[in-house]
Amino acid sequence: MSAVEELQALYTAYLAEAAEVEAHARPWDGILGFGARPADHPCHTRFVEHLVQKTRQFRDDGISAEEADRLVEKICHEPLEHRMPASVYWTLIAAQGAALDLIPRMDPADRASLCARFQQDYPRSERLPVQKYVLKALKA
Repeated sequence: MSAVEELQALYTAYLAEAAEVEAHARPWDGILGFGARPADHPCHTRFVEHLVQKTRQFRDDGISAEEADRLVEKICHEPLEHRMPASVYWTLIAAQGAALDLIPRMDPADRASLCARFQQDYPRSERLPVQKYVLKALKA
């Protein structure tokens, strides 16, 4: 299985689990501190931890610049495809930090191209700290 396929499998499994959590949530979960909100489910944290482990593994295995380009592109673009539910969107934004391990392996021209798209996709006024780190790494 290629690195891109492994990453896709990780995203697919997470999105399926998050959808299951959302589907079984009751409207009153989390109100007044009773019950757990879908955003509090451990699947979100577990996904980010697995993604970070996987990207570090890819880095340590010495993936090619082409594979690194495709992986970072996916990590950066995925939140745009899943704006709802909000818990998934914000988890995917947080997960962009996993790209920091792969960005140095990218082809410089592809890195510059992705940097320009990233700036368009995520306006400066809306960027979170993790996105600022990603953007800084893309510019380096």
